Amino acid sequence: LKEHPFIYRGTRIEVTASLGVNTYTSTSLWDLNEFVHATDTYLYKAKREGRDRVESPMPEALMETDVTQDERRALLGGRN
Repeated sequence: LKEHPFIYRGTRIEVTASLGVNTYTSTSLWDLNEFVHATDTYLYKAKREGRDRVESPMPEALMETDVTQDERRALLGGRN
């Protein structure tokens, strides 16, 4: 987001976001409350580590999900 500022009433505005990302599938072993709690933990880690970040489970875990290659690349910050 930060790389795509916009102009509002003549003022340049840069937007950043801190995100916590997780995956939930039909084979997940946790209930919805546990999933939300874990995802919330990633969000607060992103906020604690600095602005404009994405925190998620270890990258190896992403390889075992039904995440598309483009989604995986985005989650890993452009890396494969």
